[in-house]
Amino acid sequence: MNIFREEKGMGEYPFFDHEDLWPLEGEIMGLEYKISRSSSARGKQIYSEKLHLRGGIQARFLPAGHVLGAGGILFHQGRRSLFYTGDISLQAQALIPGAILPEEKIDTLILECTYGNDPAYYSQNRQEEIQSFAREAGPILSAGGCVLIPAFALGKTQELLCIIYQLMRTEKIPSVPLFISGLGKSITEIYQEHRRYLRPQASILSFDLFSVLGYLDDLSIQDLLKDPCIIVATNGMMVENTPSARIARWMVSEKRHGIFFCGYVDPDTLGYRVFHSRPGEALAFSPEGDPVTIQNPNIRRFYLSSHADRYELLEVARRIKPRNIVLIHGEREGMEFMKEELEGEFQVWMGERGKTVELD
Repeated sequence: MNIFREEKGMGEYPFFDHEDLWPLEGEIMGLEYKISRSSSARGKQIYSEKLHLRGGIQARFLPAGHVLGAGGILFHQGRRSLFYTGDISLQAQALIPGAILPEEKIDTLILECTYGNDPAYYSQNRQEEIQSFAREAGPILSAGGCVLIPAFALGKTQELLCIIYQLMRTEKIPSVPLFISGLGKSITEIYQEHRRYLRPQASILSFDLFSVLGYLDDLSIQDLLKDPCIIVATNGMMVENTPSARIARWMVSEKRHGIFFCGYVDPDTLGYRVFHSRPGEALAFSPEGDPVTIQNPNIRRFYLSSHADRYELLEVARRIKPRNIVLIHGEREGMEFMKEELEGEFQVWMGERGKTVELD
């Protein structure tokens, strides 16, 4: 949090601390996350448990297809209804089934736009991206190099473990040691405990084939990079002083390694600057550190995202057919694209921090 505060120049960050959350403890309710169907002829879907809130509001969660436990939430109050997608993916991943959308009439849709500004990302090309990953990683590992994959501990790490295991098992890439960050291990254990919510064909064996990264000082990183290996390390956007940033600082100065981004990278982050760097350029990995000259030509991006692409986001809106749409959680240019595409069919607003949206 201190790193983020300094990087963004936000002196008030974090906006709350543990003491601020304690009064909310009694308001938190656990719900069983499941899907069932009624016995009616229409087979109407029933999602999780119905939650009764103040003011006659009812709510249900719907699987969002993003990471384990991710859900959109459907609110009803009288005849009014609102559906908030949260982070969503219609396409199934290696571990997580695709999202389920509400079937009933929805008045207002709150829609995430993470990839609204990226026309190159097509989620349906996932298998092609995996094969491209294998074609790039194989020669690097065979030649004695290492591959670093910056990844978030929740969701992305587990998905990559499953993908890498399948590639090794089918000999698409060499079988080399696989390392993950400590937090990634803890969340992987949660995935194992709740495997009943994963896709039936998902291989849980992949969760047993890794070692955990220890303390990462300069000597330990140099030792780690002596022999071929794959490293799945936090943070996914390579925030300064996280394991992925510390390791990348050494890898960019050697041509034999690869750094593979596999998810969304915010333009304001170190990961974005690393991805767009070119050999011969100097790049600072921290405000107090000396710049490092980039030598590595193997910095790649593969679209293995757990978010819907911009075309799926448009599909979500058109399948639900709400009266109102509020666009959130995206770069402004992407939200403007979404608004332009949908405005002739729906009433569309762009959500902004601190702005109230008045709906009919």
